[in-house]
Amino acid sequence: MTGEAIERFERDYQQYHDISPRRRREQLKGIREMAASAGKAPEDCDAEDVRKHLGKLSDRGLHVNTIRKELNLLKPFFAWGWEAGLIDADRLLRVQRIAAPKKSSAHGIPKPYSKKELAKFRDELAARWPEVEPKFWARWNRGTSHYRRIQPHVMRIQIEAIVALALHCGLRRGEIFNASLDDIHYDNAYVVVRHAKGDKNGEKMREVPHTQTSREAVKAWIEMRTILAPKHERVWLSLAWEEVATRPMRWTRFAELMLTIGDWQLHRFRHTAGTEWLRSTRRLEIVQKLLGHATLQQTLGYAQVVRDDLHEAIQKSELEFEEAVGAR
Repeated sequence: MTGEAIERFERDYQQYHDISPRRRREQLKGIREMAASAGKAPEDCDAEDVRKHLGKLSDRGLHVNTIRKELNLLKPFFAWGWEAGLIDADRLLRVQRIAAPKKSSAHGIPKPYSKKELAKFRDELAARWPEVEPKFWARWNRGTSHYRRIQPHVMRIQIEAIVALALHCGLRRGEIFNASLDDIHYDNAYVVVRHAKGDKNGEKMREVPHTQTSREAVKAWIEMRTILAPKHERVWLSLAWEEVATRPMRWTRFAELMLTIGDWQLHRFRHTAGTEWLRSTRRLEIVQKLLGHATLQQTLGYAQVVRDDLHEAIQKSELEFEEAVGAR
């Protein structure tokens, strides 16, 4: 059933979630290599087989970040397999519990995007989900054109709002996914975050500035969402095809949304926000509160990213200190 399972995964998961061609190839290659290493069909592999496969990659001298990426490519296959009835819940949970290798970026310092990378992302977003001509909007509003004509533009507006909440407001992926319309509304001066990481009882809450850019992106999406008129209050919509376009977006699709554009990661947009906040405020405790970190230790990684900026600030402070107290 090896070939059949992979074909189903490619059709039911990768195509459904619009995974980019490059990511599809990498994912399928990793699944096949894991199965070959275990000598089993991929749907018969378990957590131990995944660990052995990752161990062989390590023995070949691959970097820990490459191994972490391989693990992240394999996990969606097991999640899909469980939904498809090919993998039991126990095997899925054991695979999901496999931690990223130590000293990989998952355990290291933040990795913000540079200005050049952000510009590249915007170019790739425009290429993958382009704007459509006004005539197609007019035809769709009149009911004389298919939804697929406007779907790329609608998806682009939604993704721009999601990225803005990570890049300009520093929200985590889960916080964005679970946000309500009231909490992120463009009339607000602050975004209200009610679903912080590790907050099982909904007791933690923080507010972060809603910048002009983030408000504009969210406004464009909310206005588009109003036109689509879904019959629920969830913020994010499937938009896959006309019959399911207004359904709430599922978590699995949301988690893979950036991969429809390329090898982009939503949490790195959040890292960019944290880095720029520290550069502008130079106060770790402020960044800690904005990012919702439980301890200051979690925020210290950002200090390493902007170390040169901090050294310059310290030198300036020393000069001001000497002037204040009087040098000998």
